[in-house]
Amino acid sequence: MVRLAEVLPGSEGDAVRGLNLLVSRLGVQRRLGESGMREGDVDAAVEIALASQYWNPRPVERGPLREVLRRCWAGEQARADL
Repeated sequence: MVRLAEVLPGSEGDAVRGLNLLVSRLGVQRRLGESGMREGDVDAAVEIALASQYWNPRPVERGPLREVLRRCWAGEQARADL
């Protein structure tokens, strides 16, 4: 993350901040809702992910996973604390 923050303009030492700025500057579509995903699909996606787990450096937990997917559906900025 330190190396990424070093090369992202405007990151001020925070890679997530730099990535959010880059996405905004590029005008990248953020919302999964804009791709046709419905809010009700978030829970279905969580169930699919929990049933199809593979190696991950941290355990996949329902609550945090649902929050990440909900934030992606809504197009909210990335955060590193989830």
